[in-house]
Amino acid sequence: MAGKTVSARSAFSCNYQAGLIAMTIKINKSKNHCTIKIDGDLTIYQMAEYHGQLVEKCNSATSATVELSDDSELDAAGIQLLISLQKQLQATGGDLTLQTTGEQSTKVIEVFNLSRQFKSSEGVN
Repeated sequence: MAGKTVSARSAFSCNYQAGLIAMTIKINKSKNHCTIKIDGDLTIYQMAEYHGQLVEKCNSATSATVELSDDSELDAAGIQLLISLQKQLQATGGDLTLQTTGEQSTKVIEVFNLSRQFKSSEGVN
């Protein structure tokens, strides 16, 4: 690729609304790390839309941080998406860090007994 400059940082942002459910997902990739910020719900209504995009955008990453907003709702499909992303990262020797300060998403992590499943910062432990 002589003469071409390739950026090591890319950003991806989407907005999605289904009925009254709104969600914004922002993916920033810098070298081998993805930072994924989710504002809104991470439920079955968003999975078909975002699963492929998350897997594609974080394909070559060796680590990722998922930030769930204070008002995020998380269901079993959202948990499956997080576990799928974590397995993808672990296949390359990486890991997923889950950052959540919201009471609802923290409670779901505890109900599913997944506090040991994910590396965590702020709130999940």
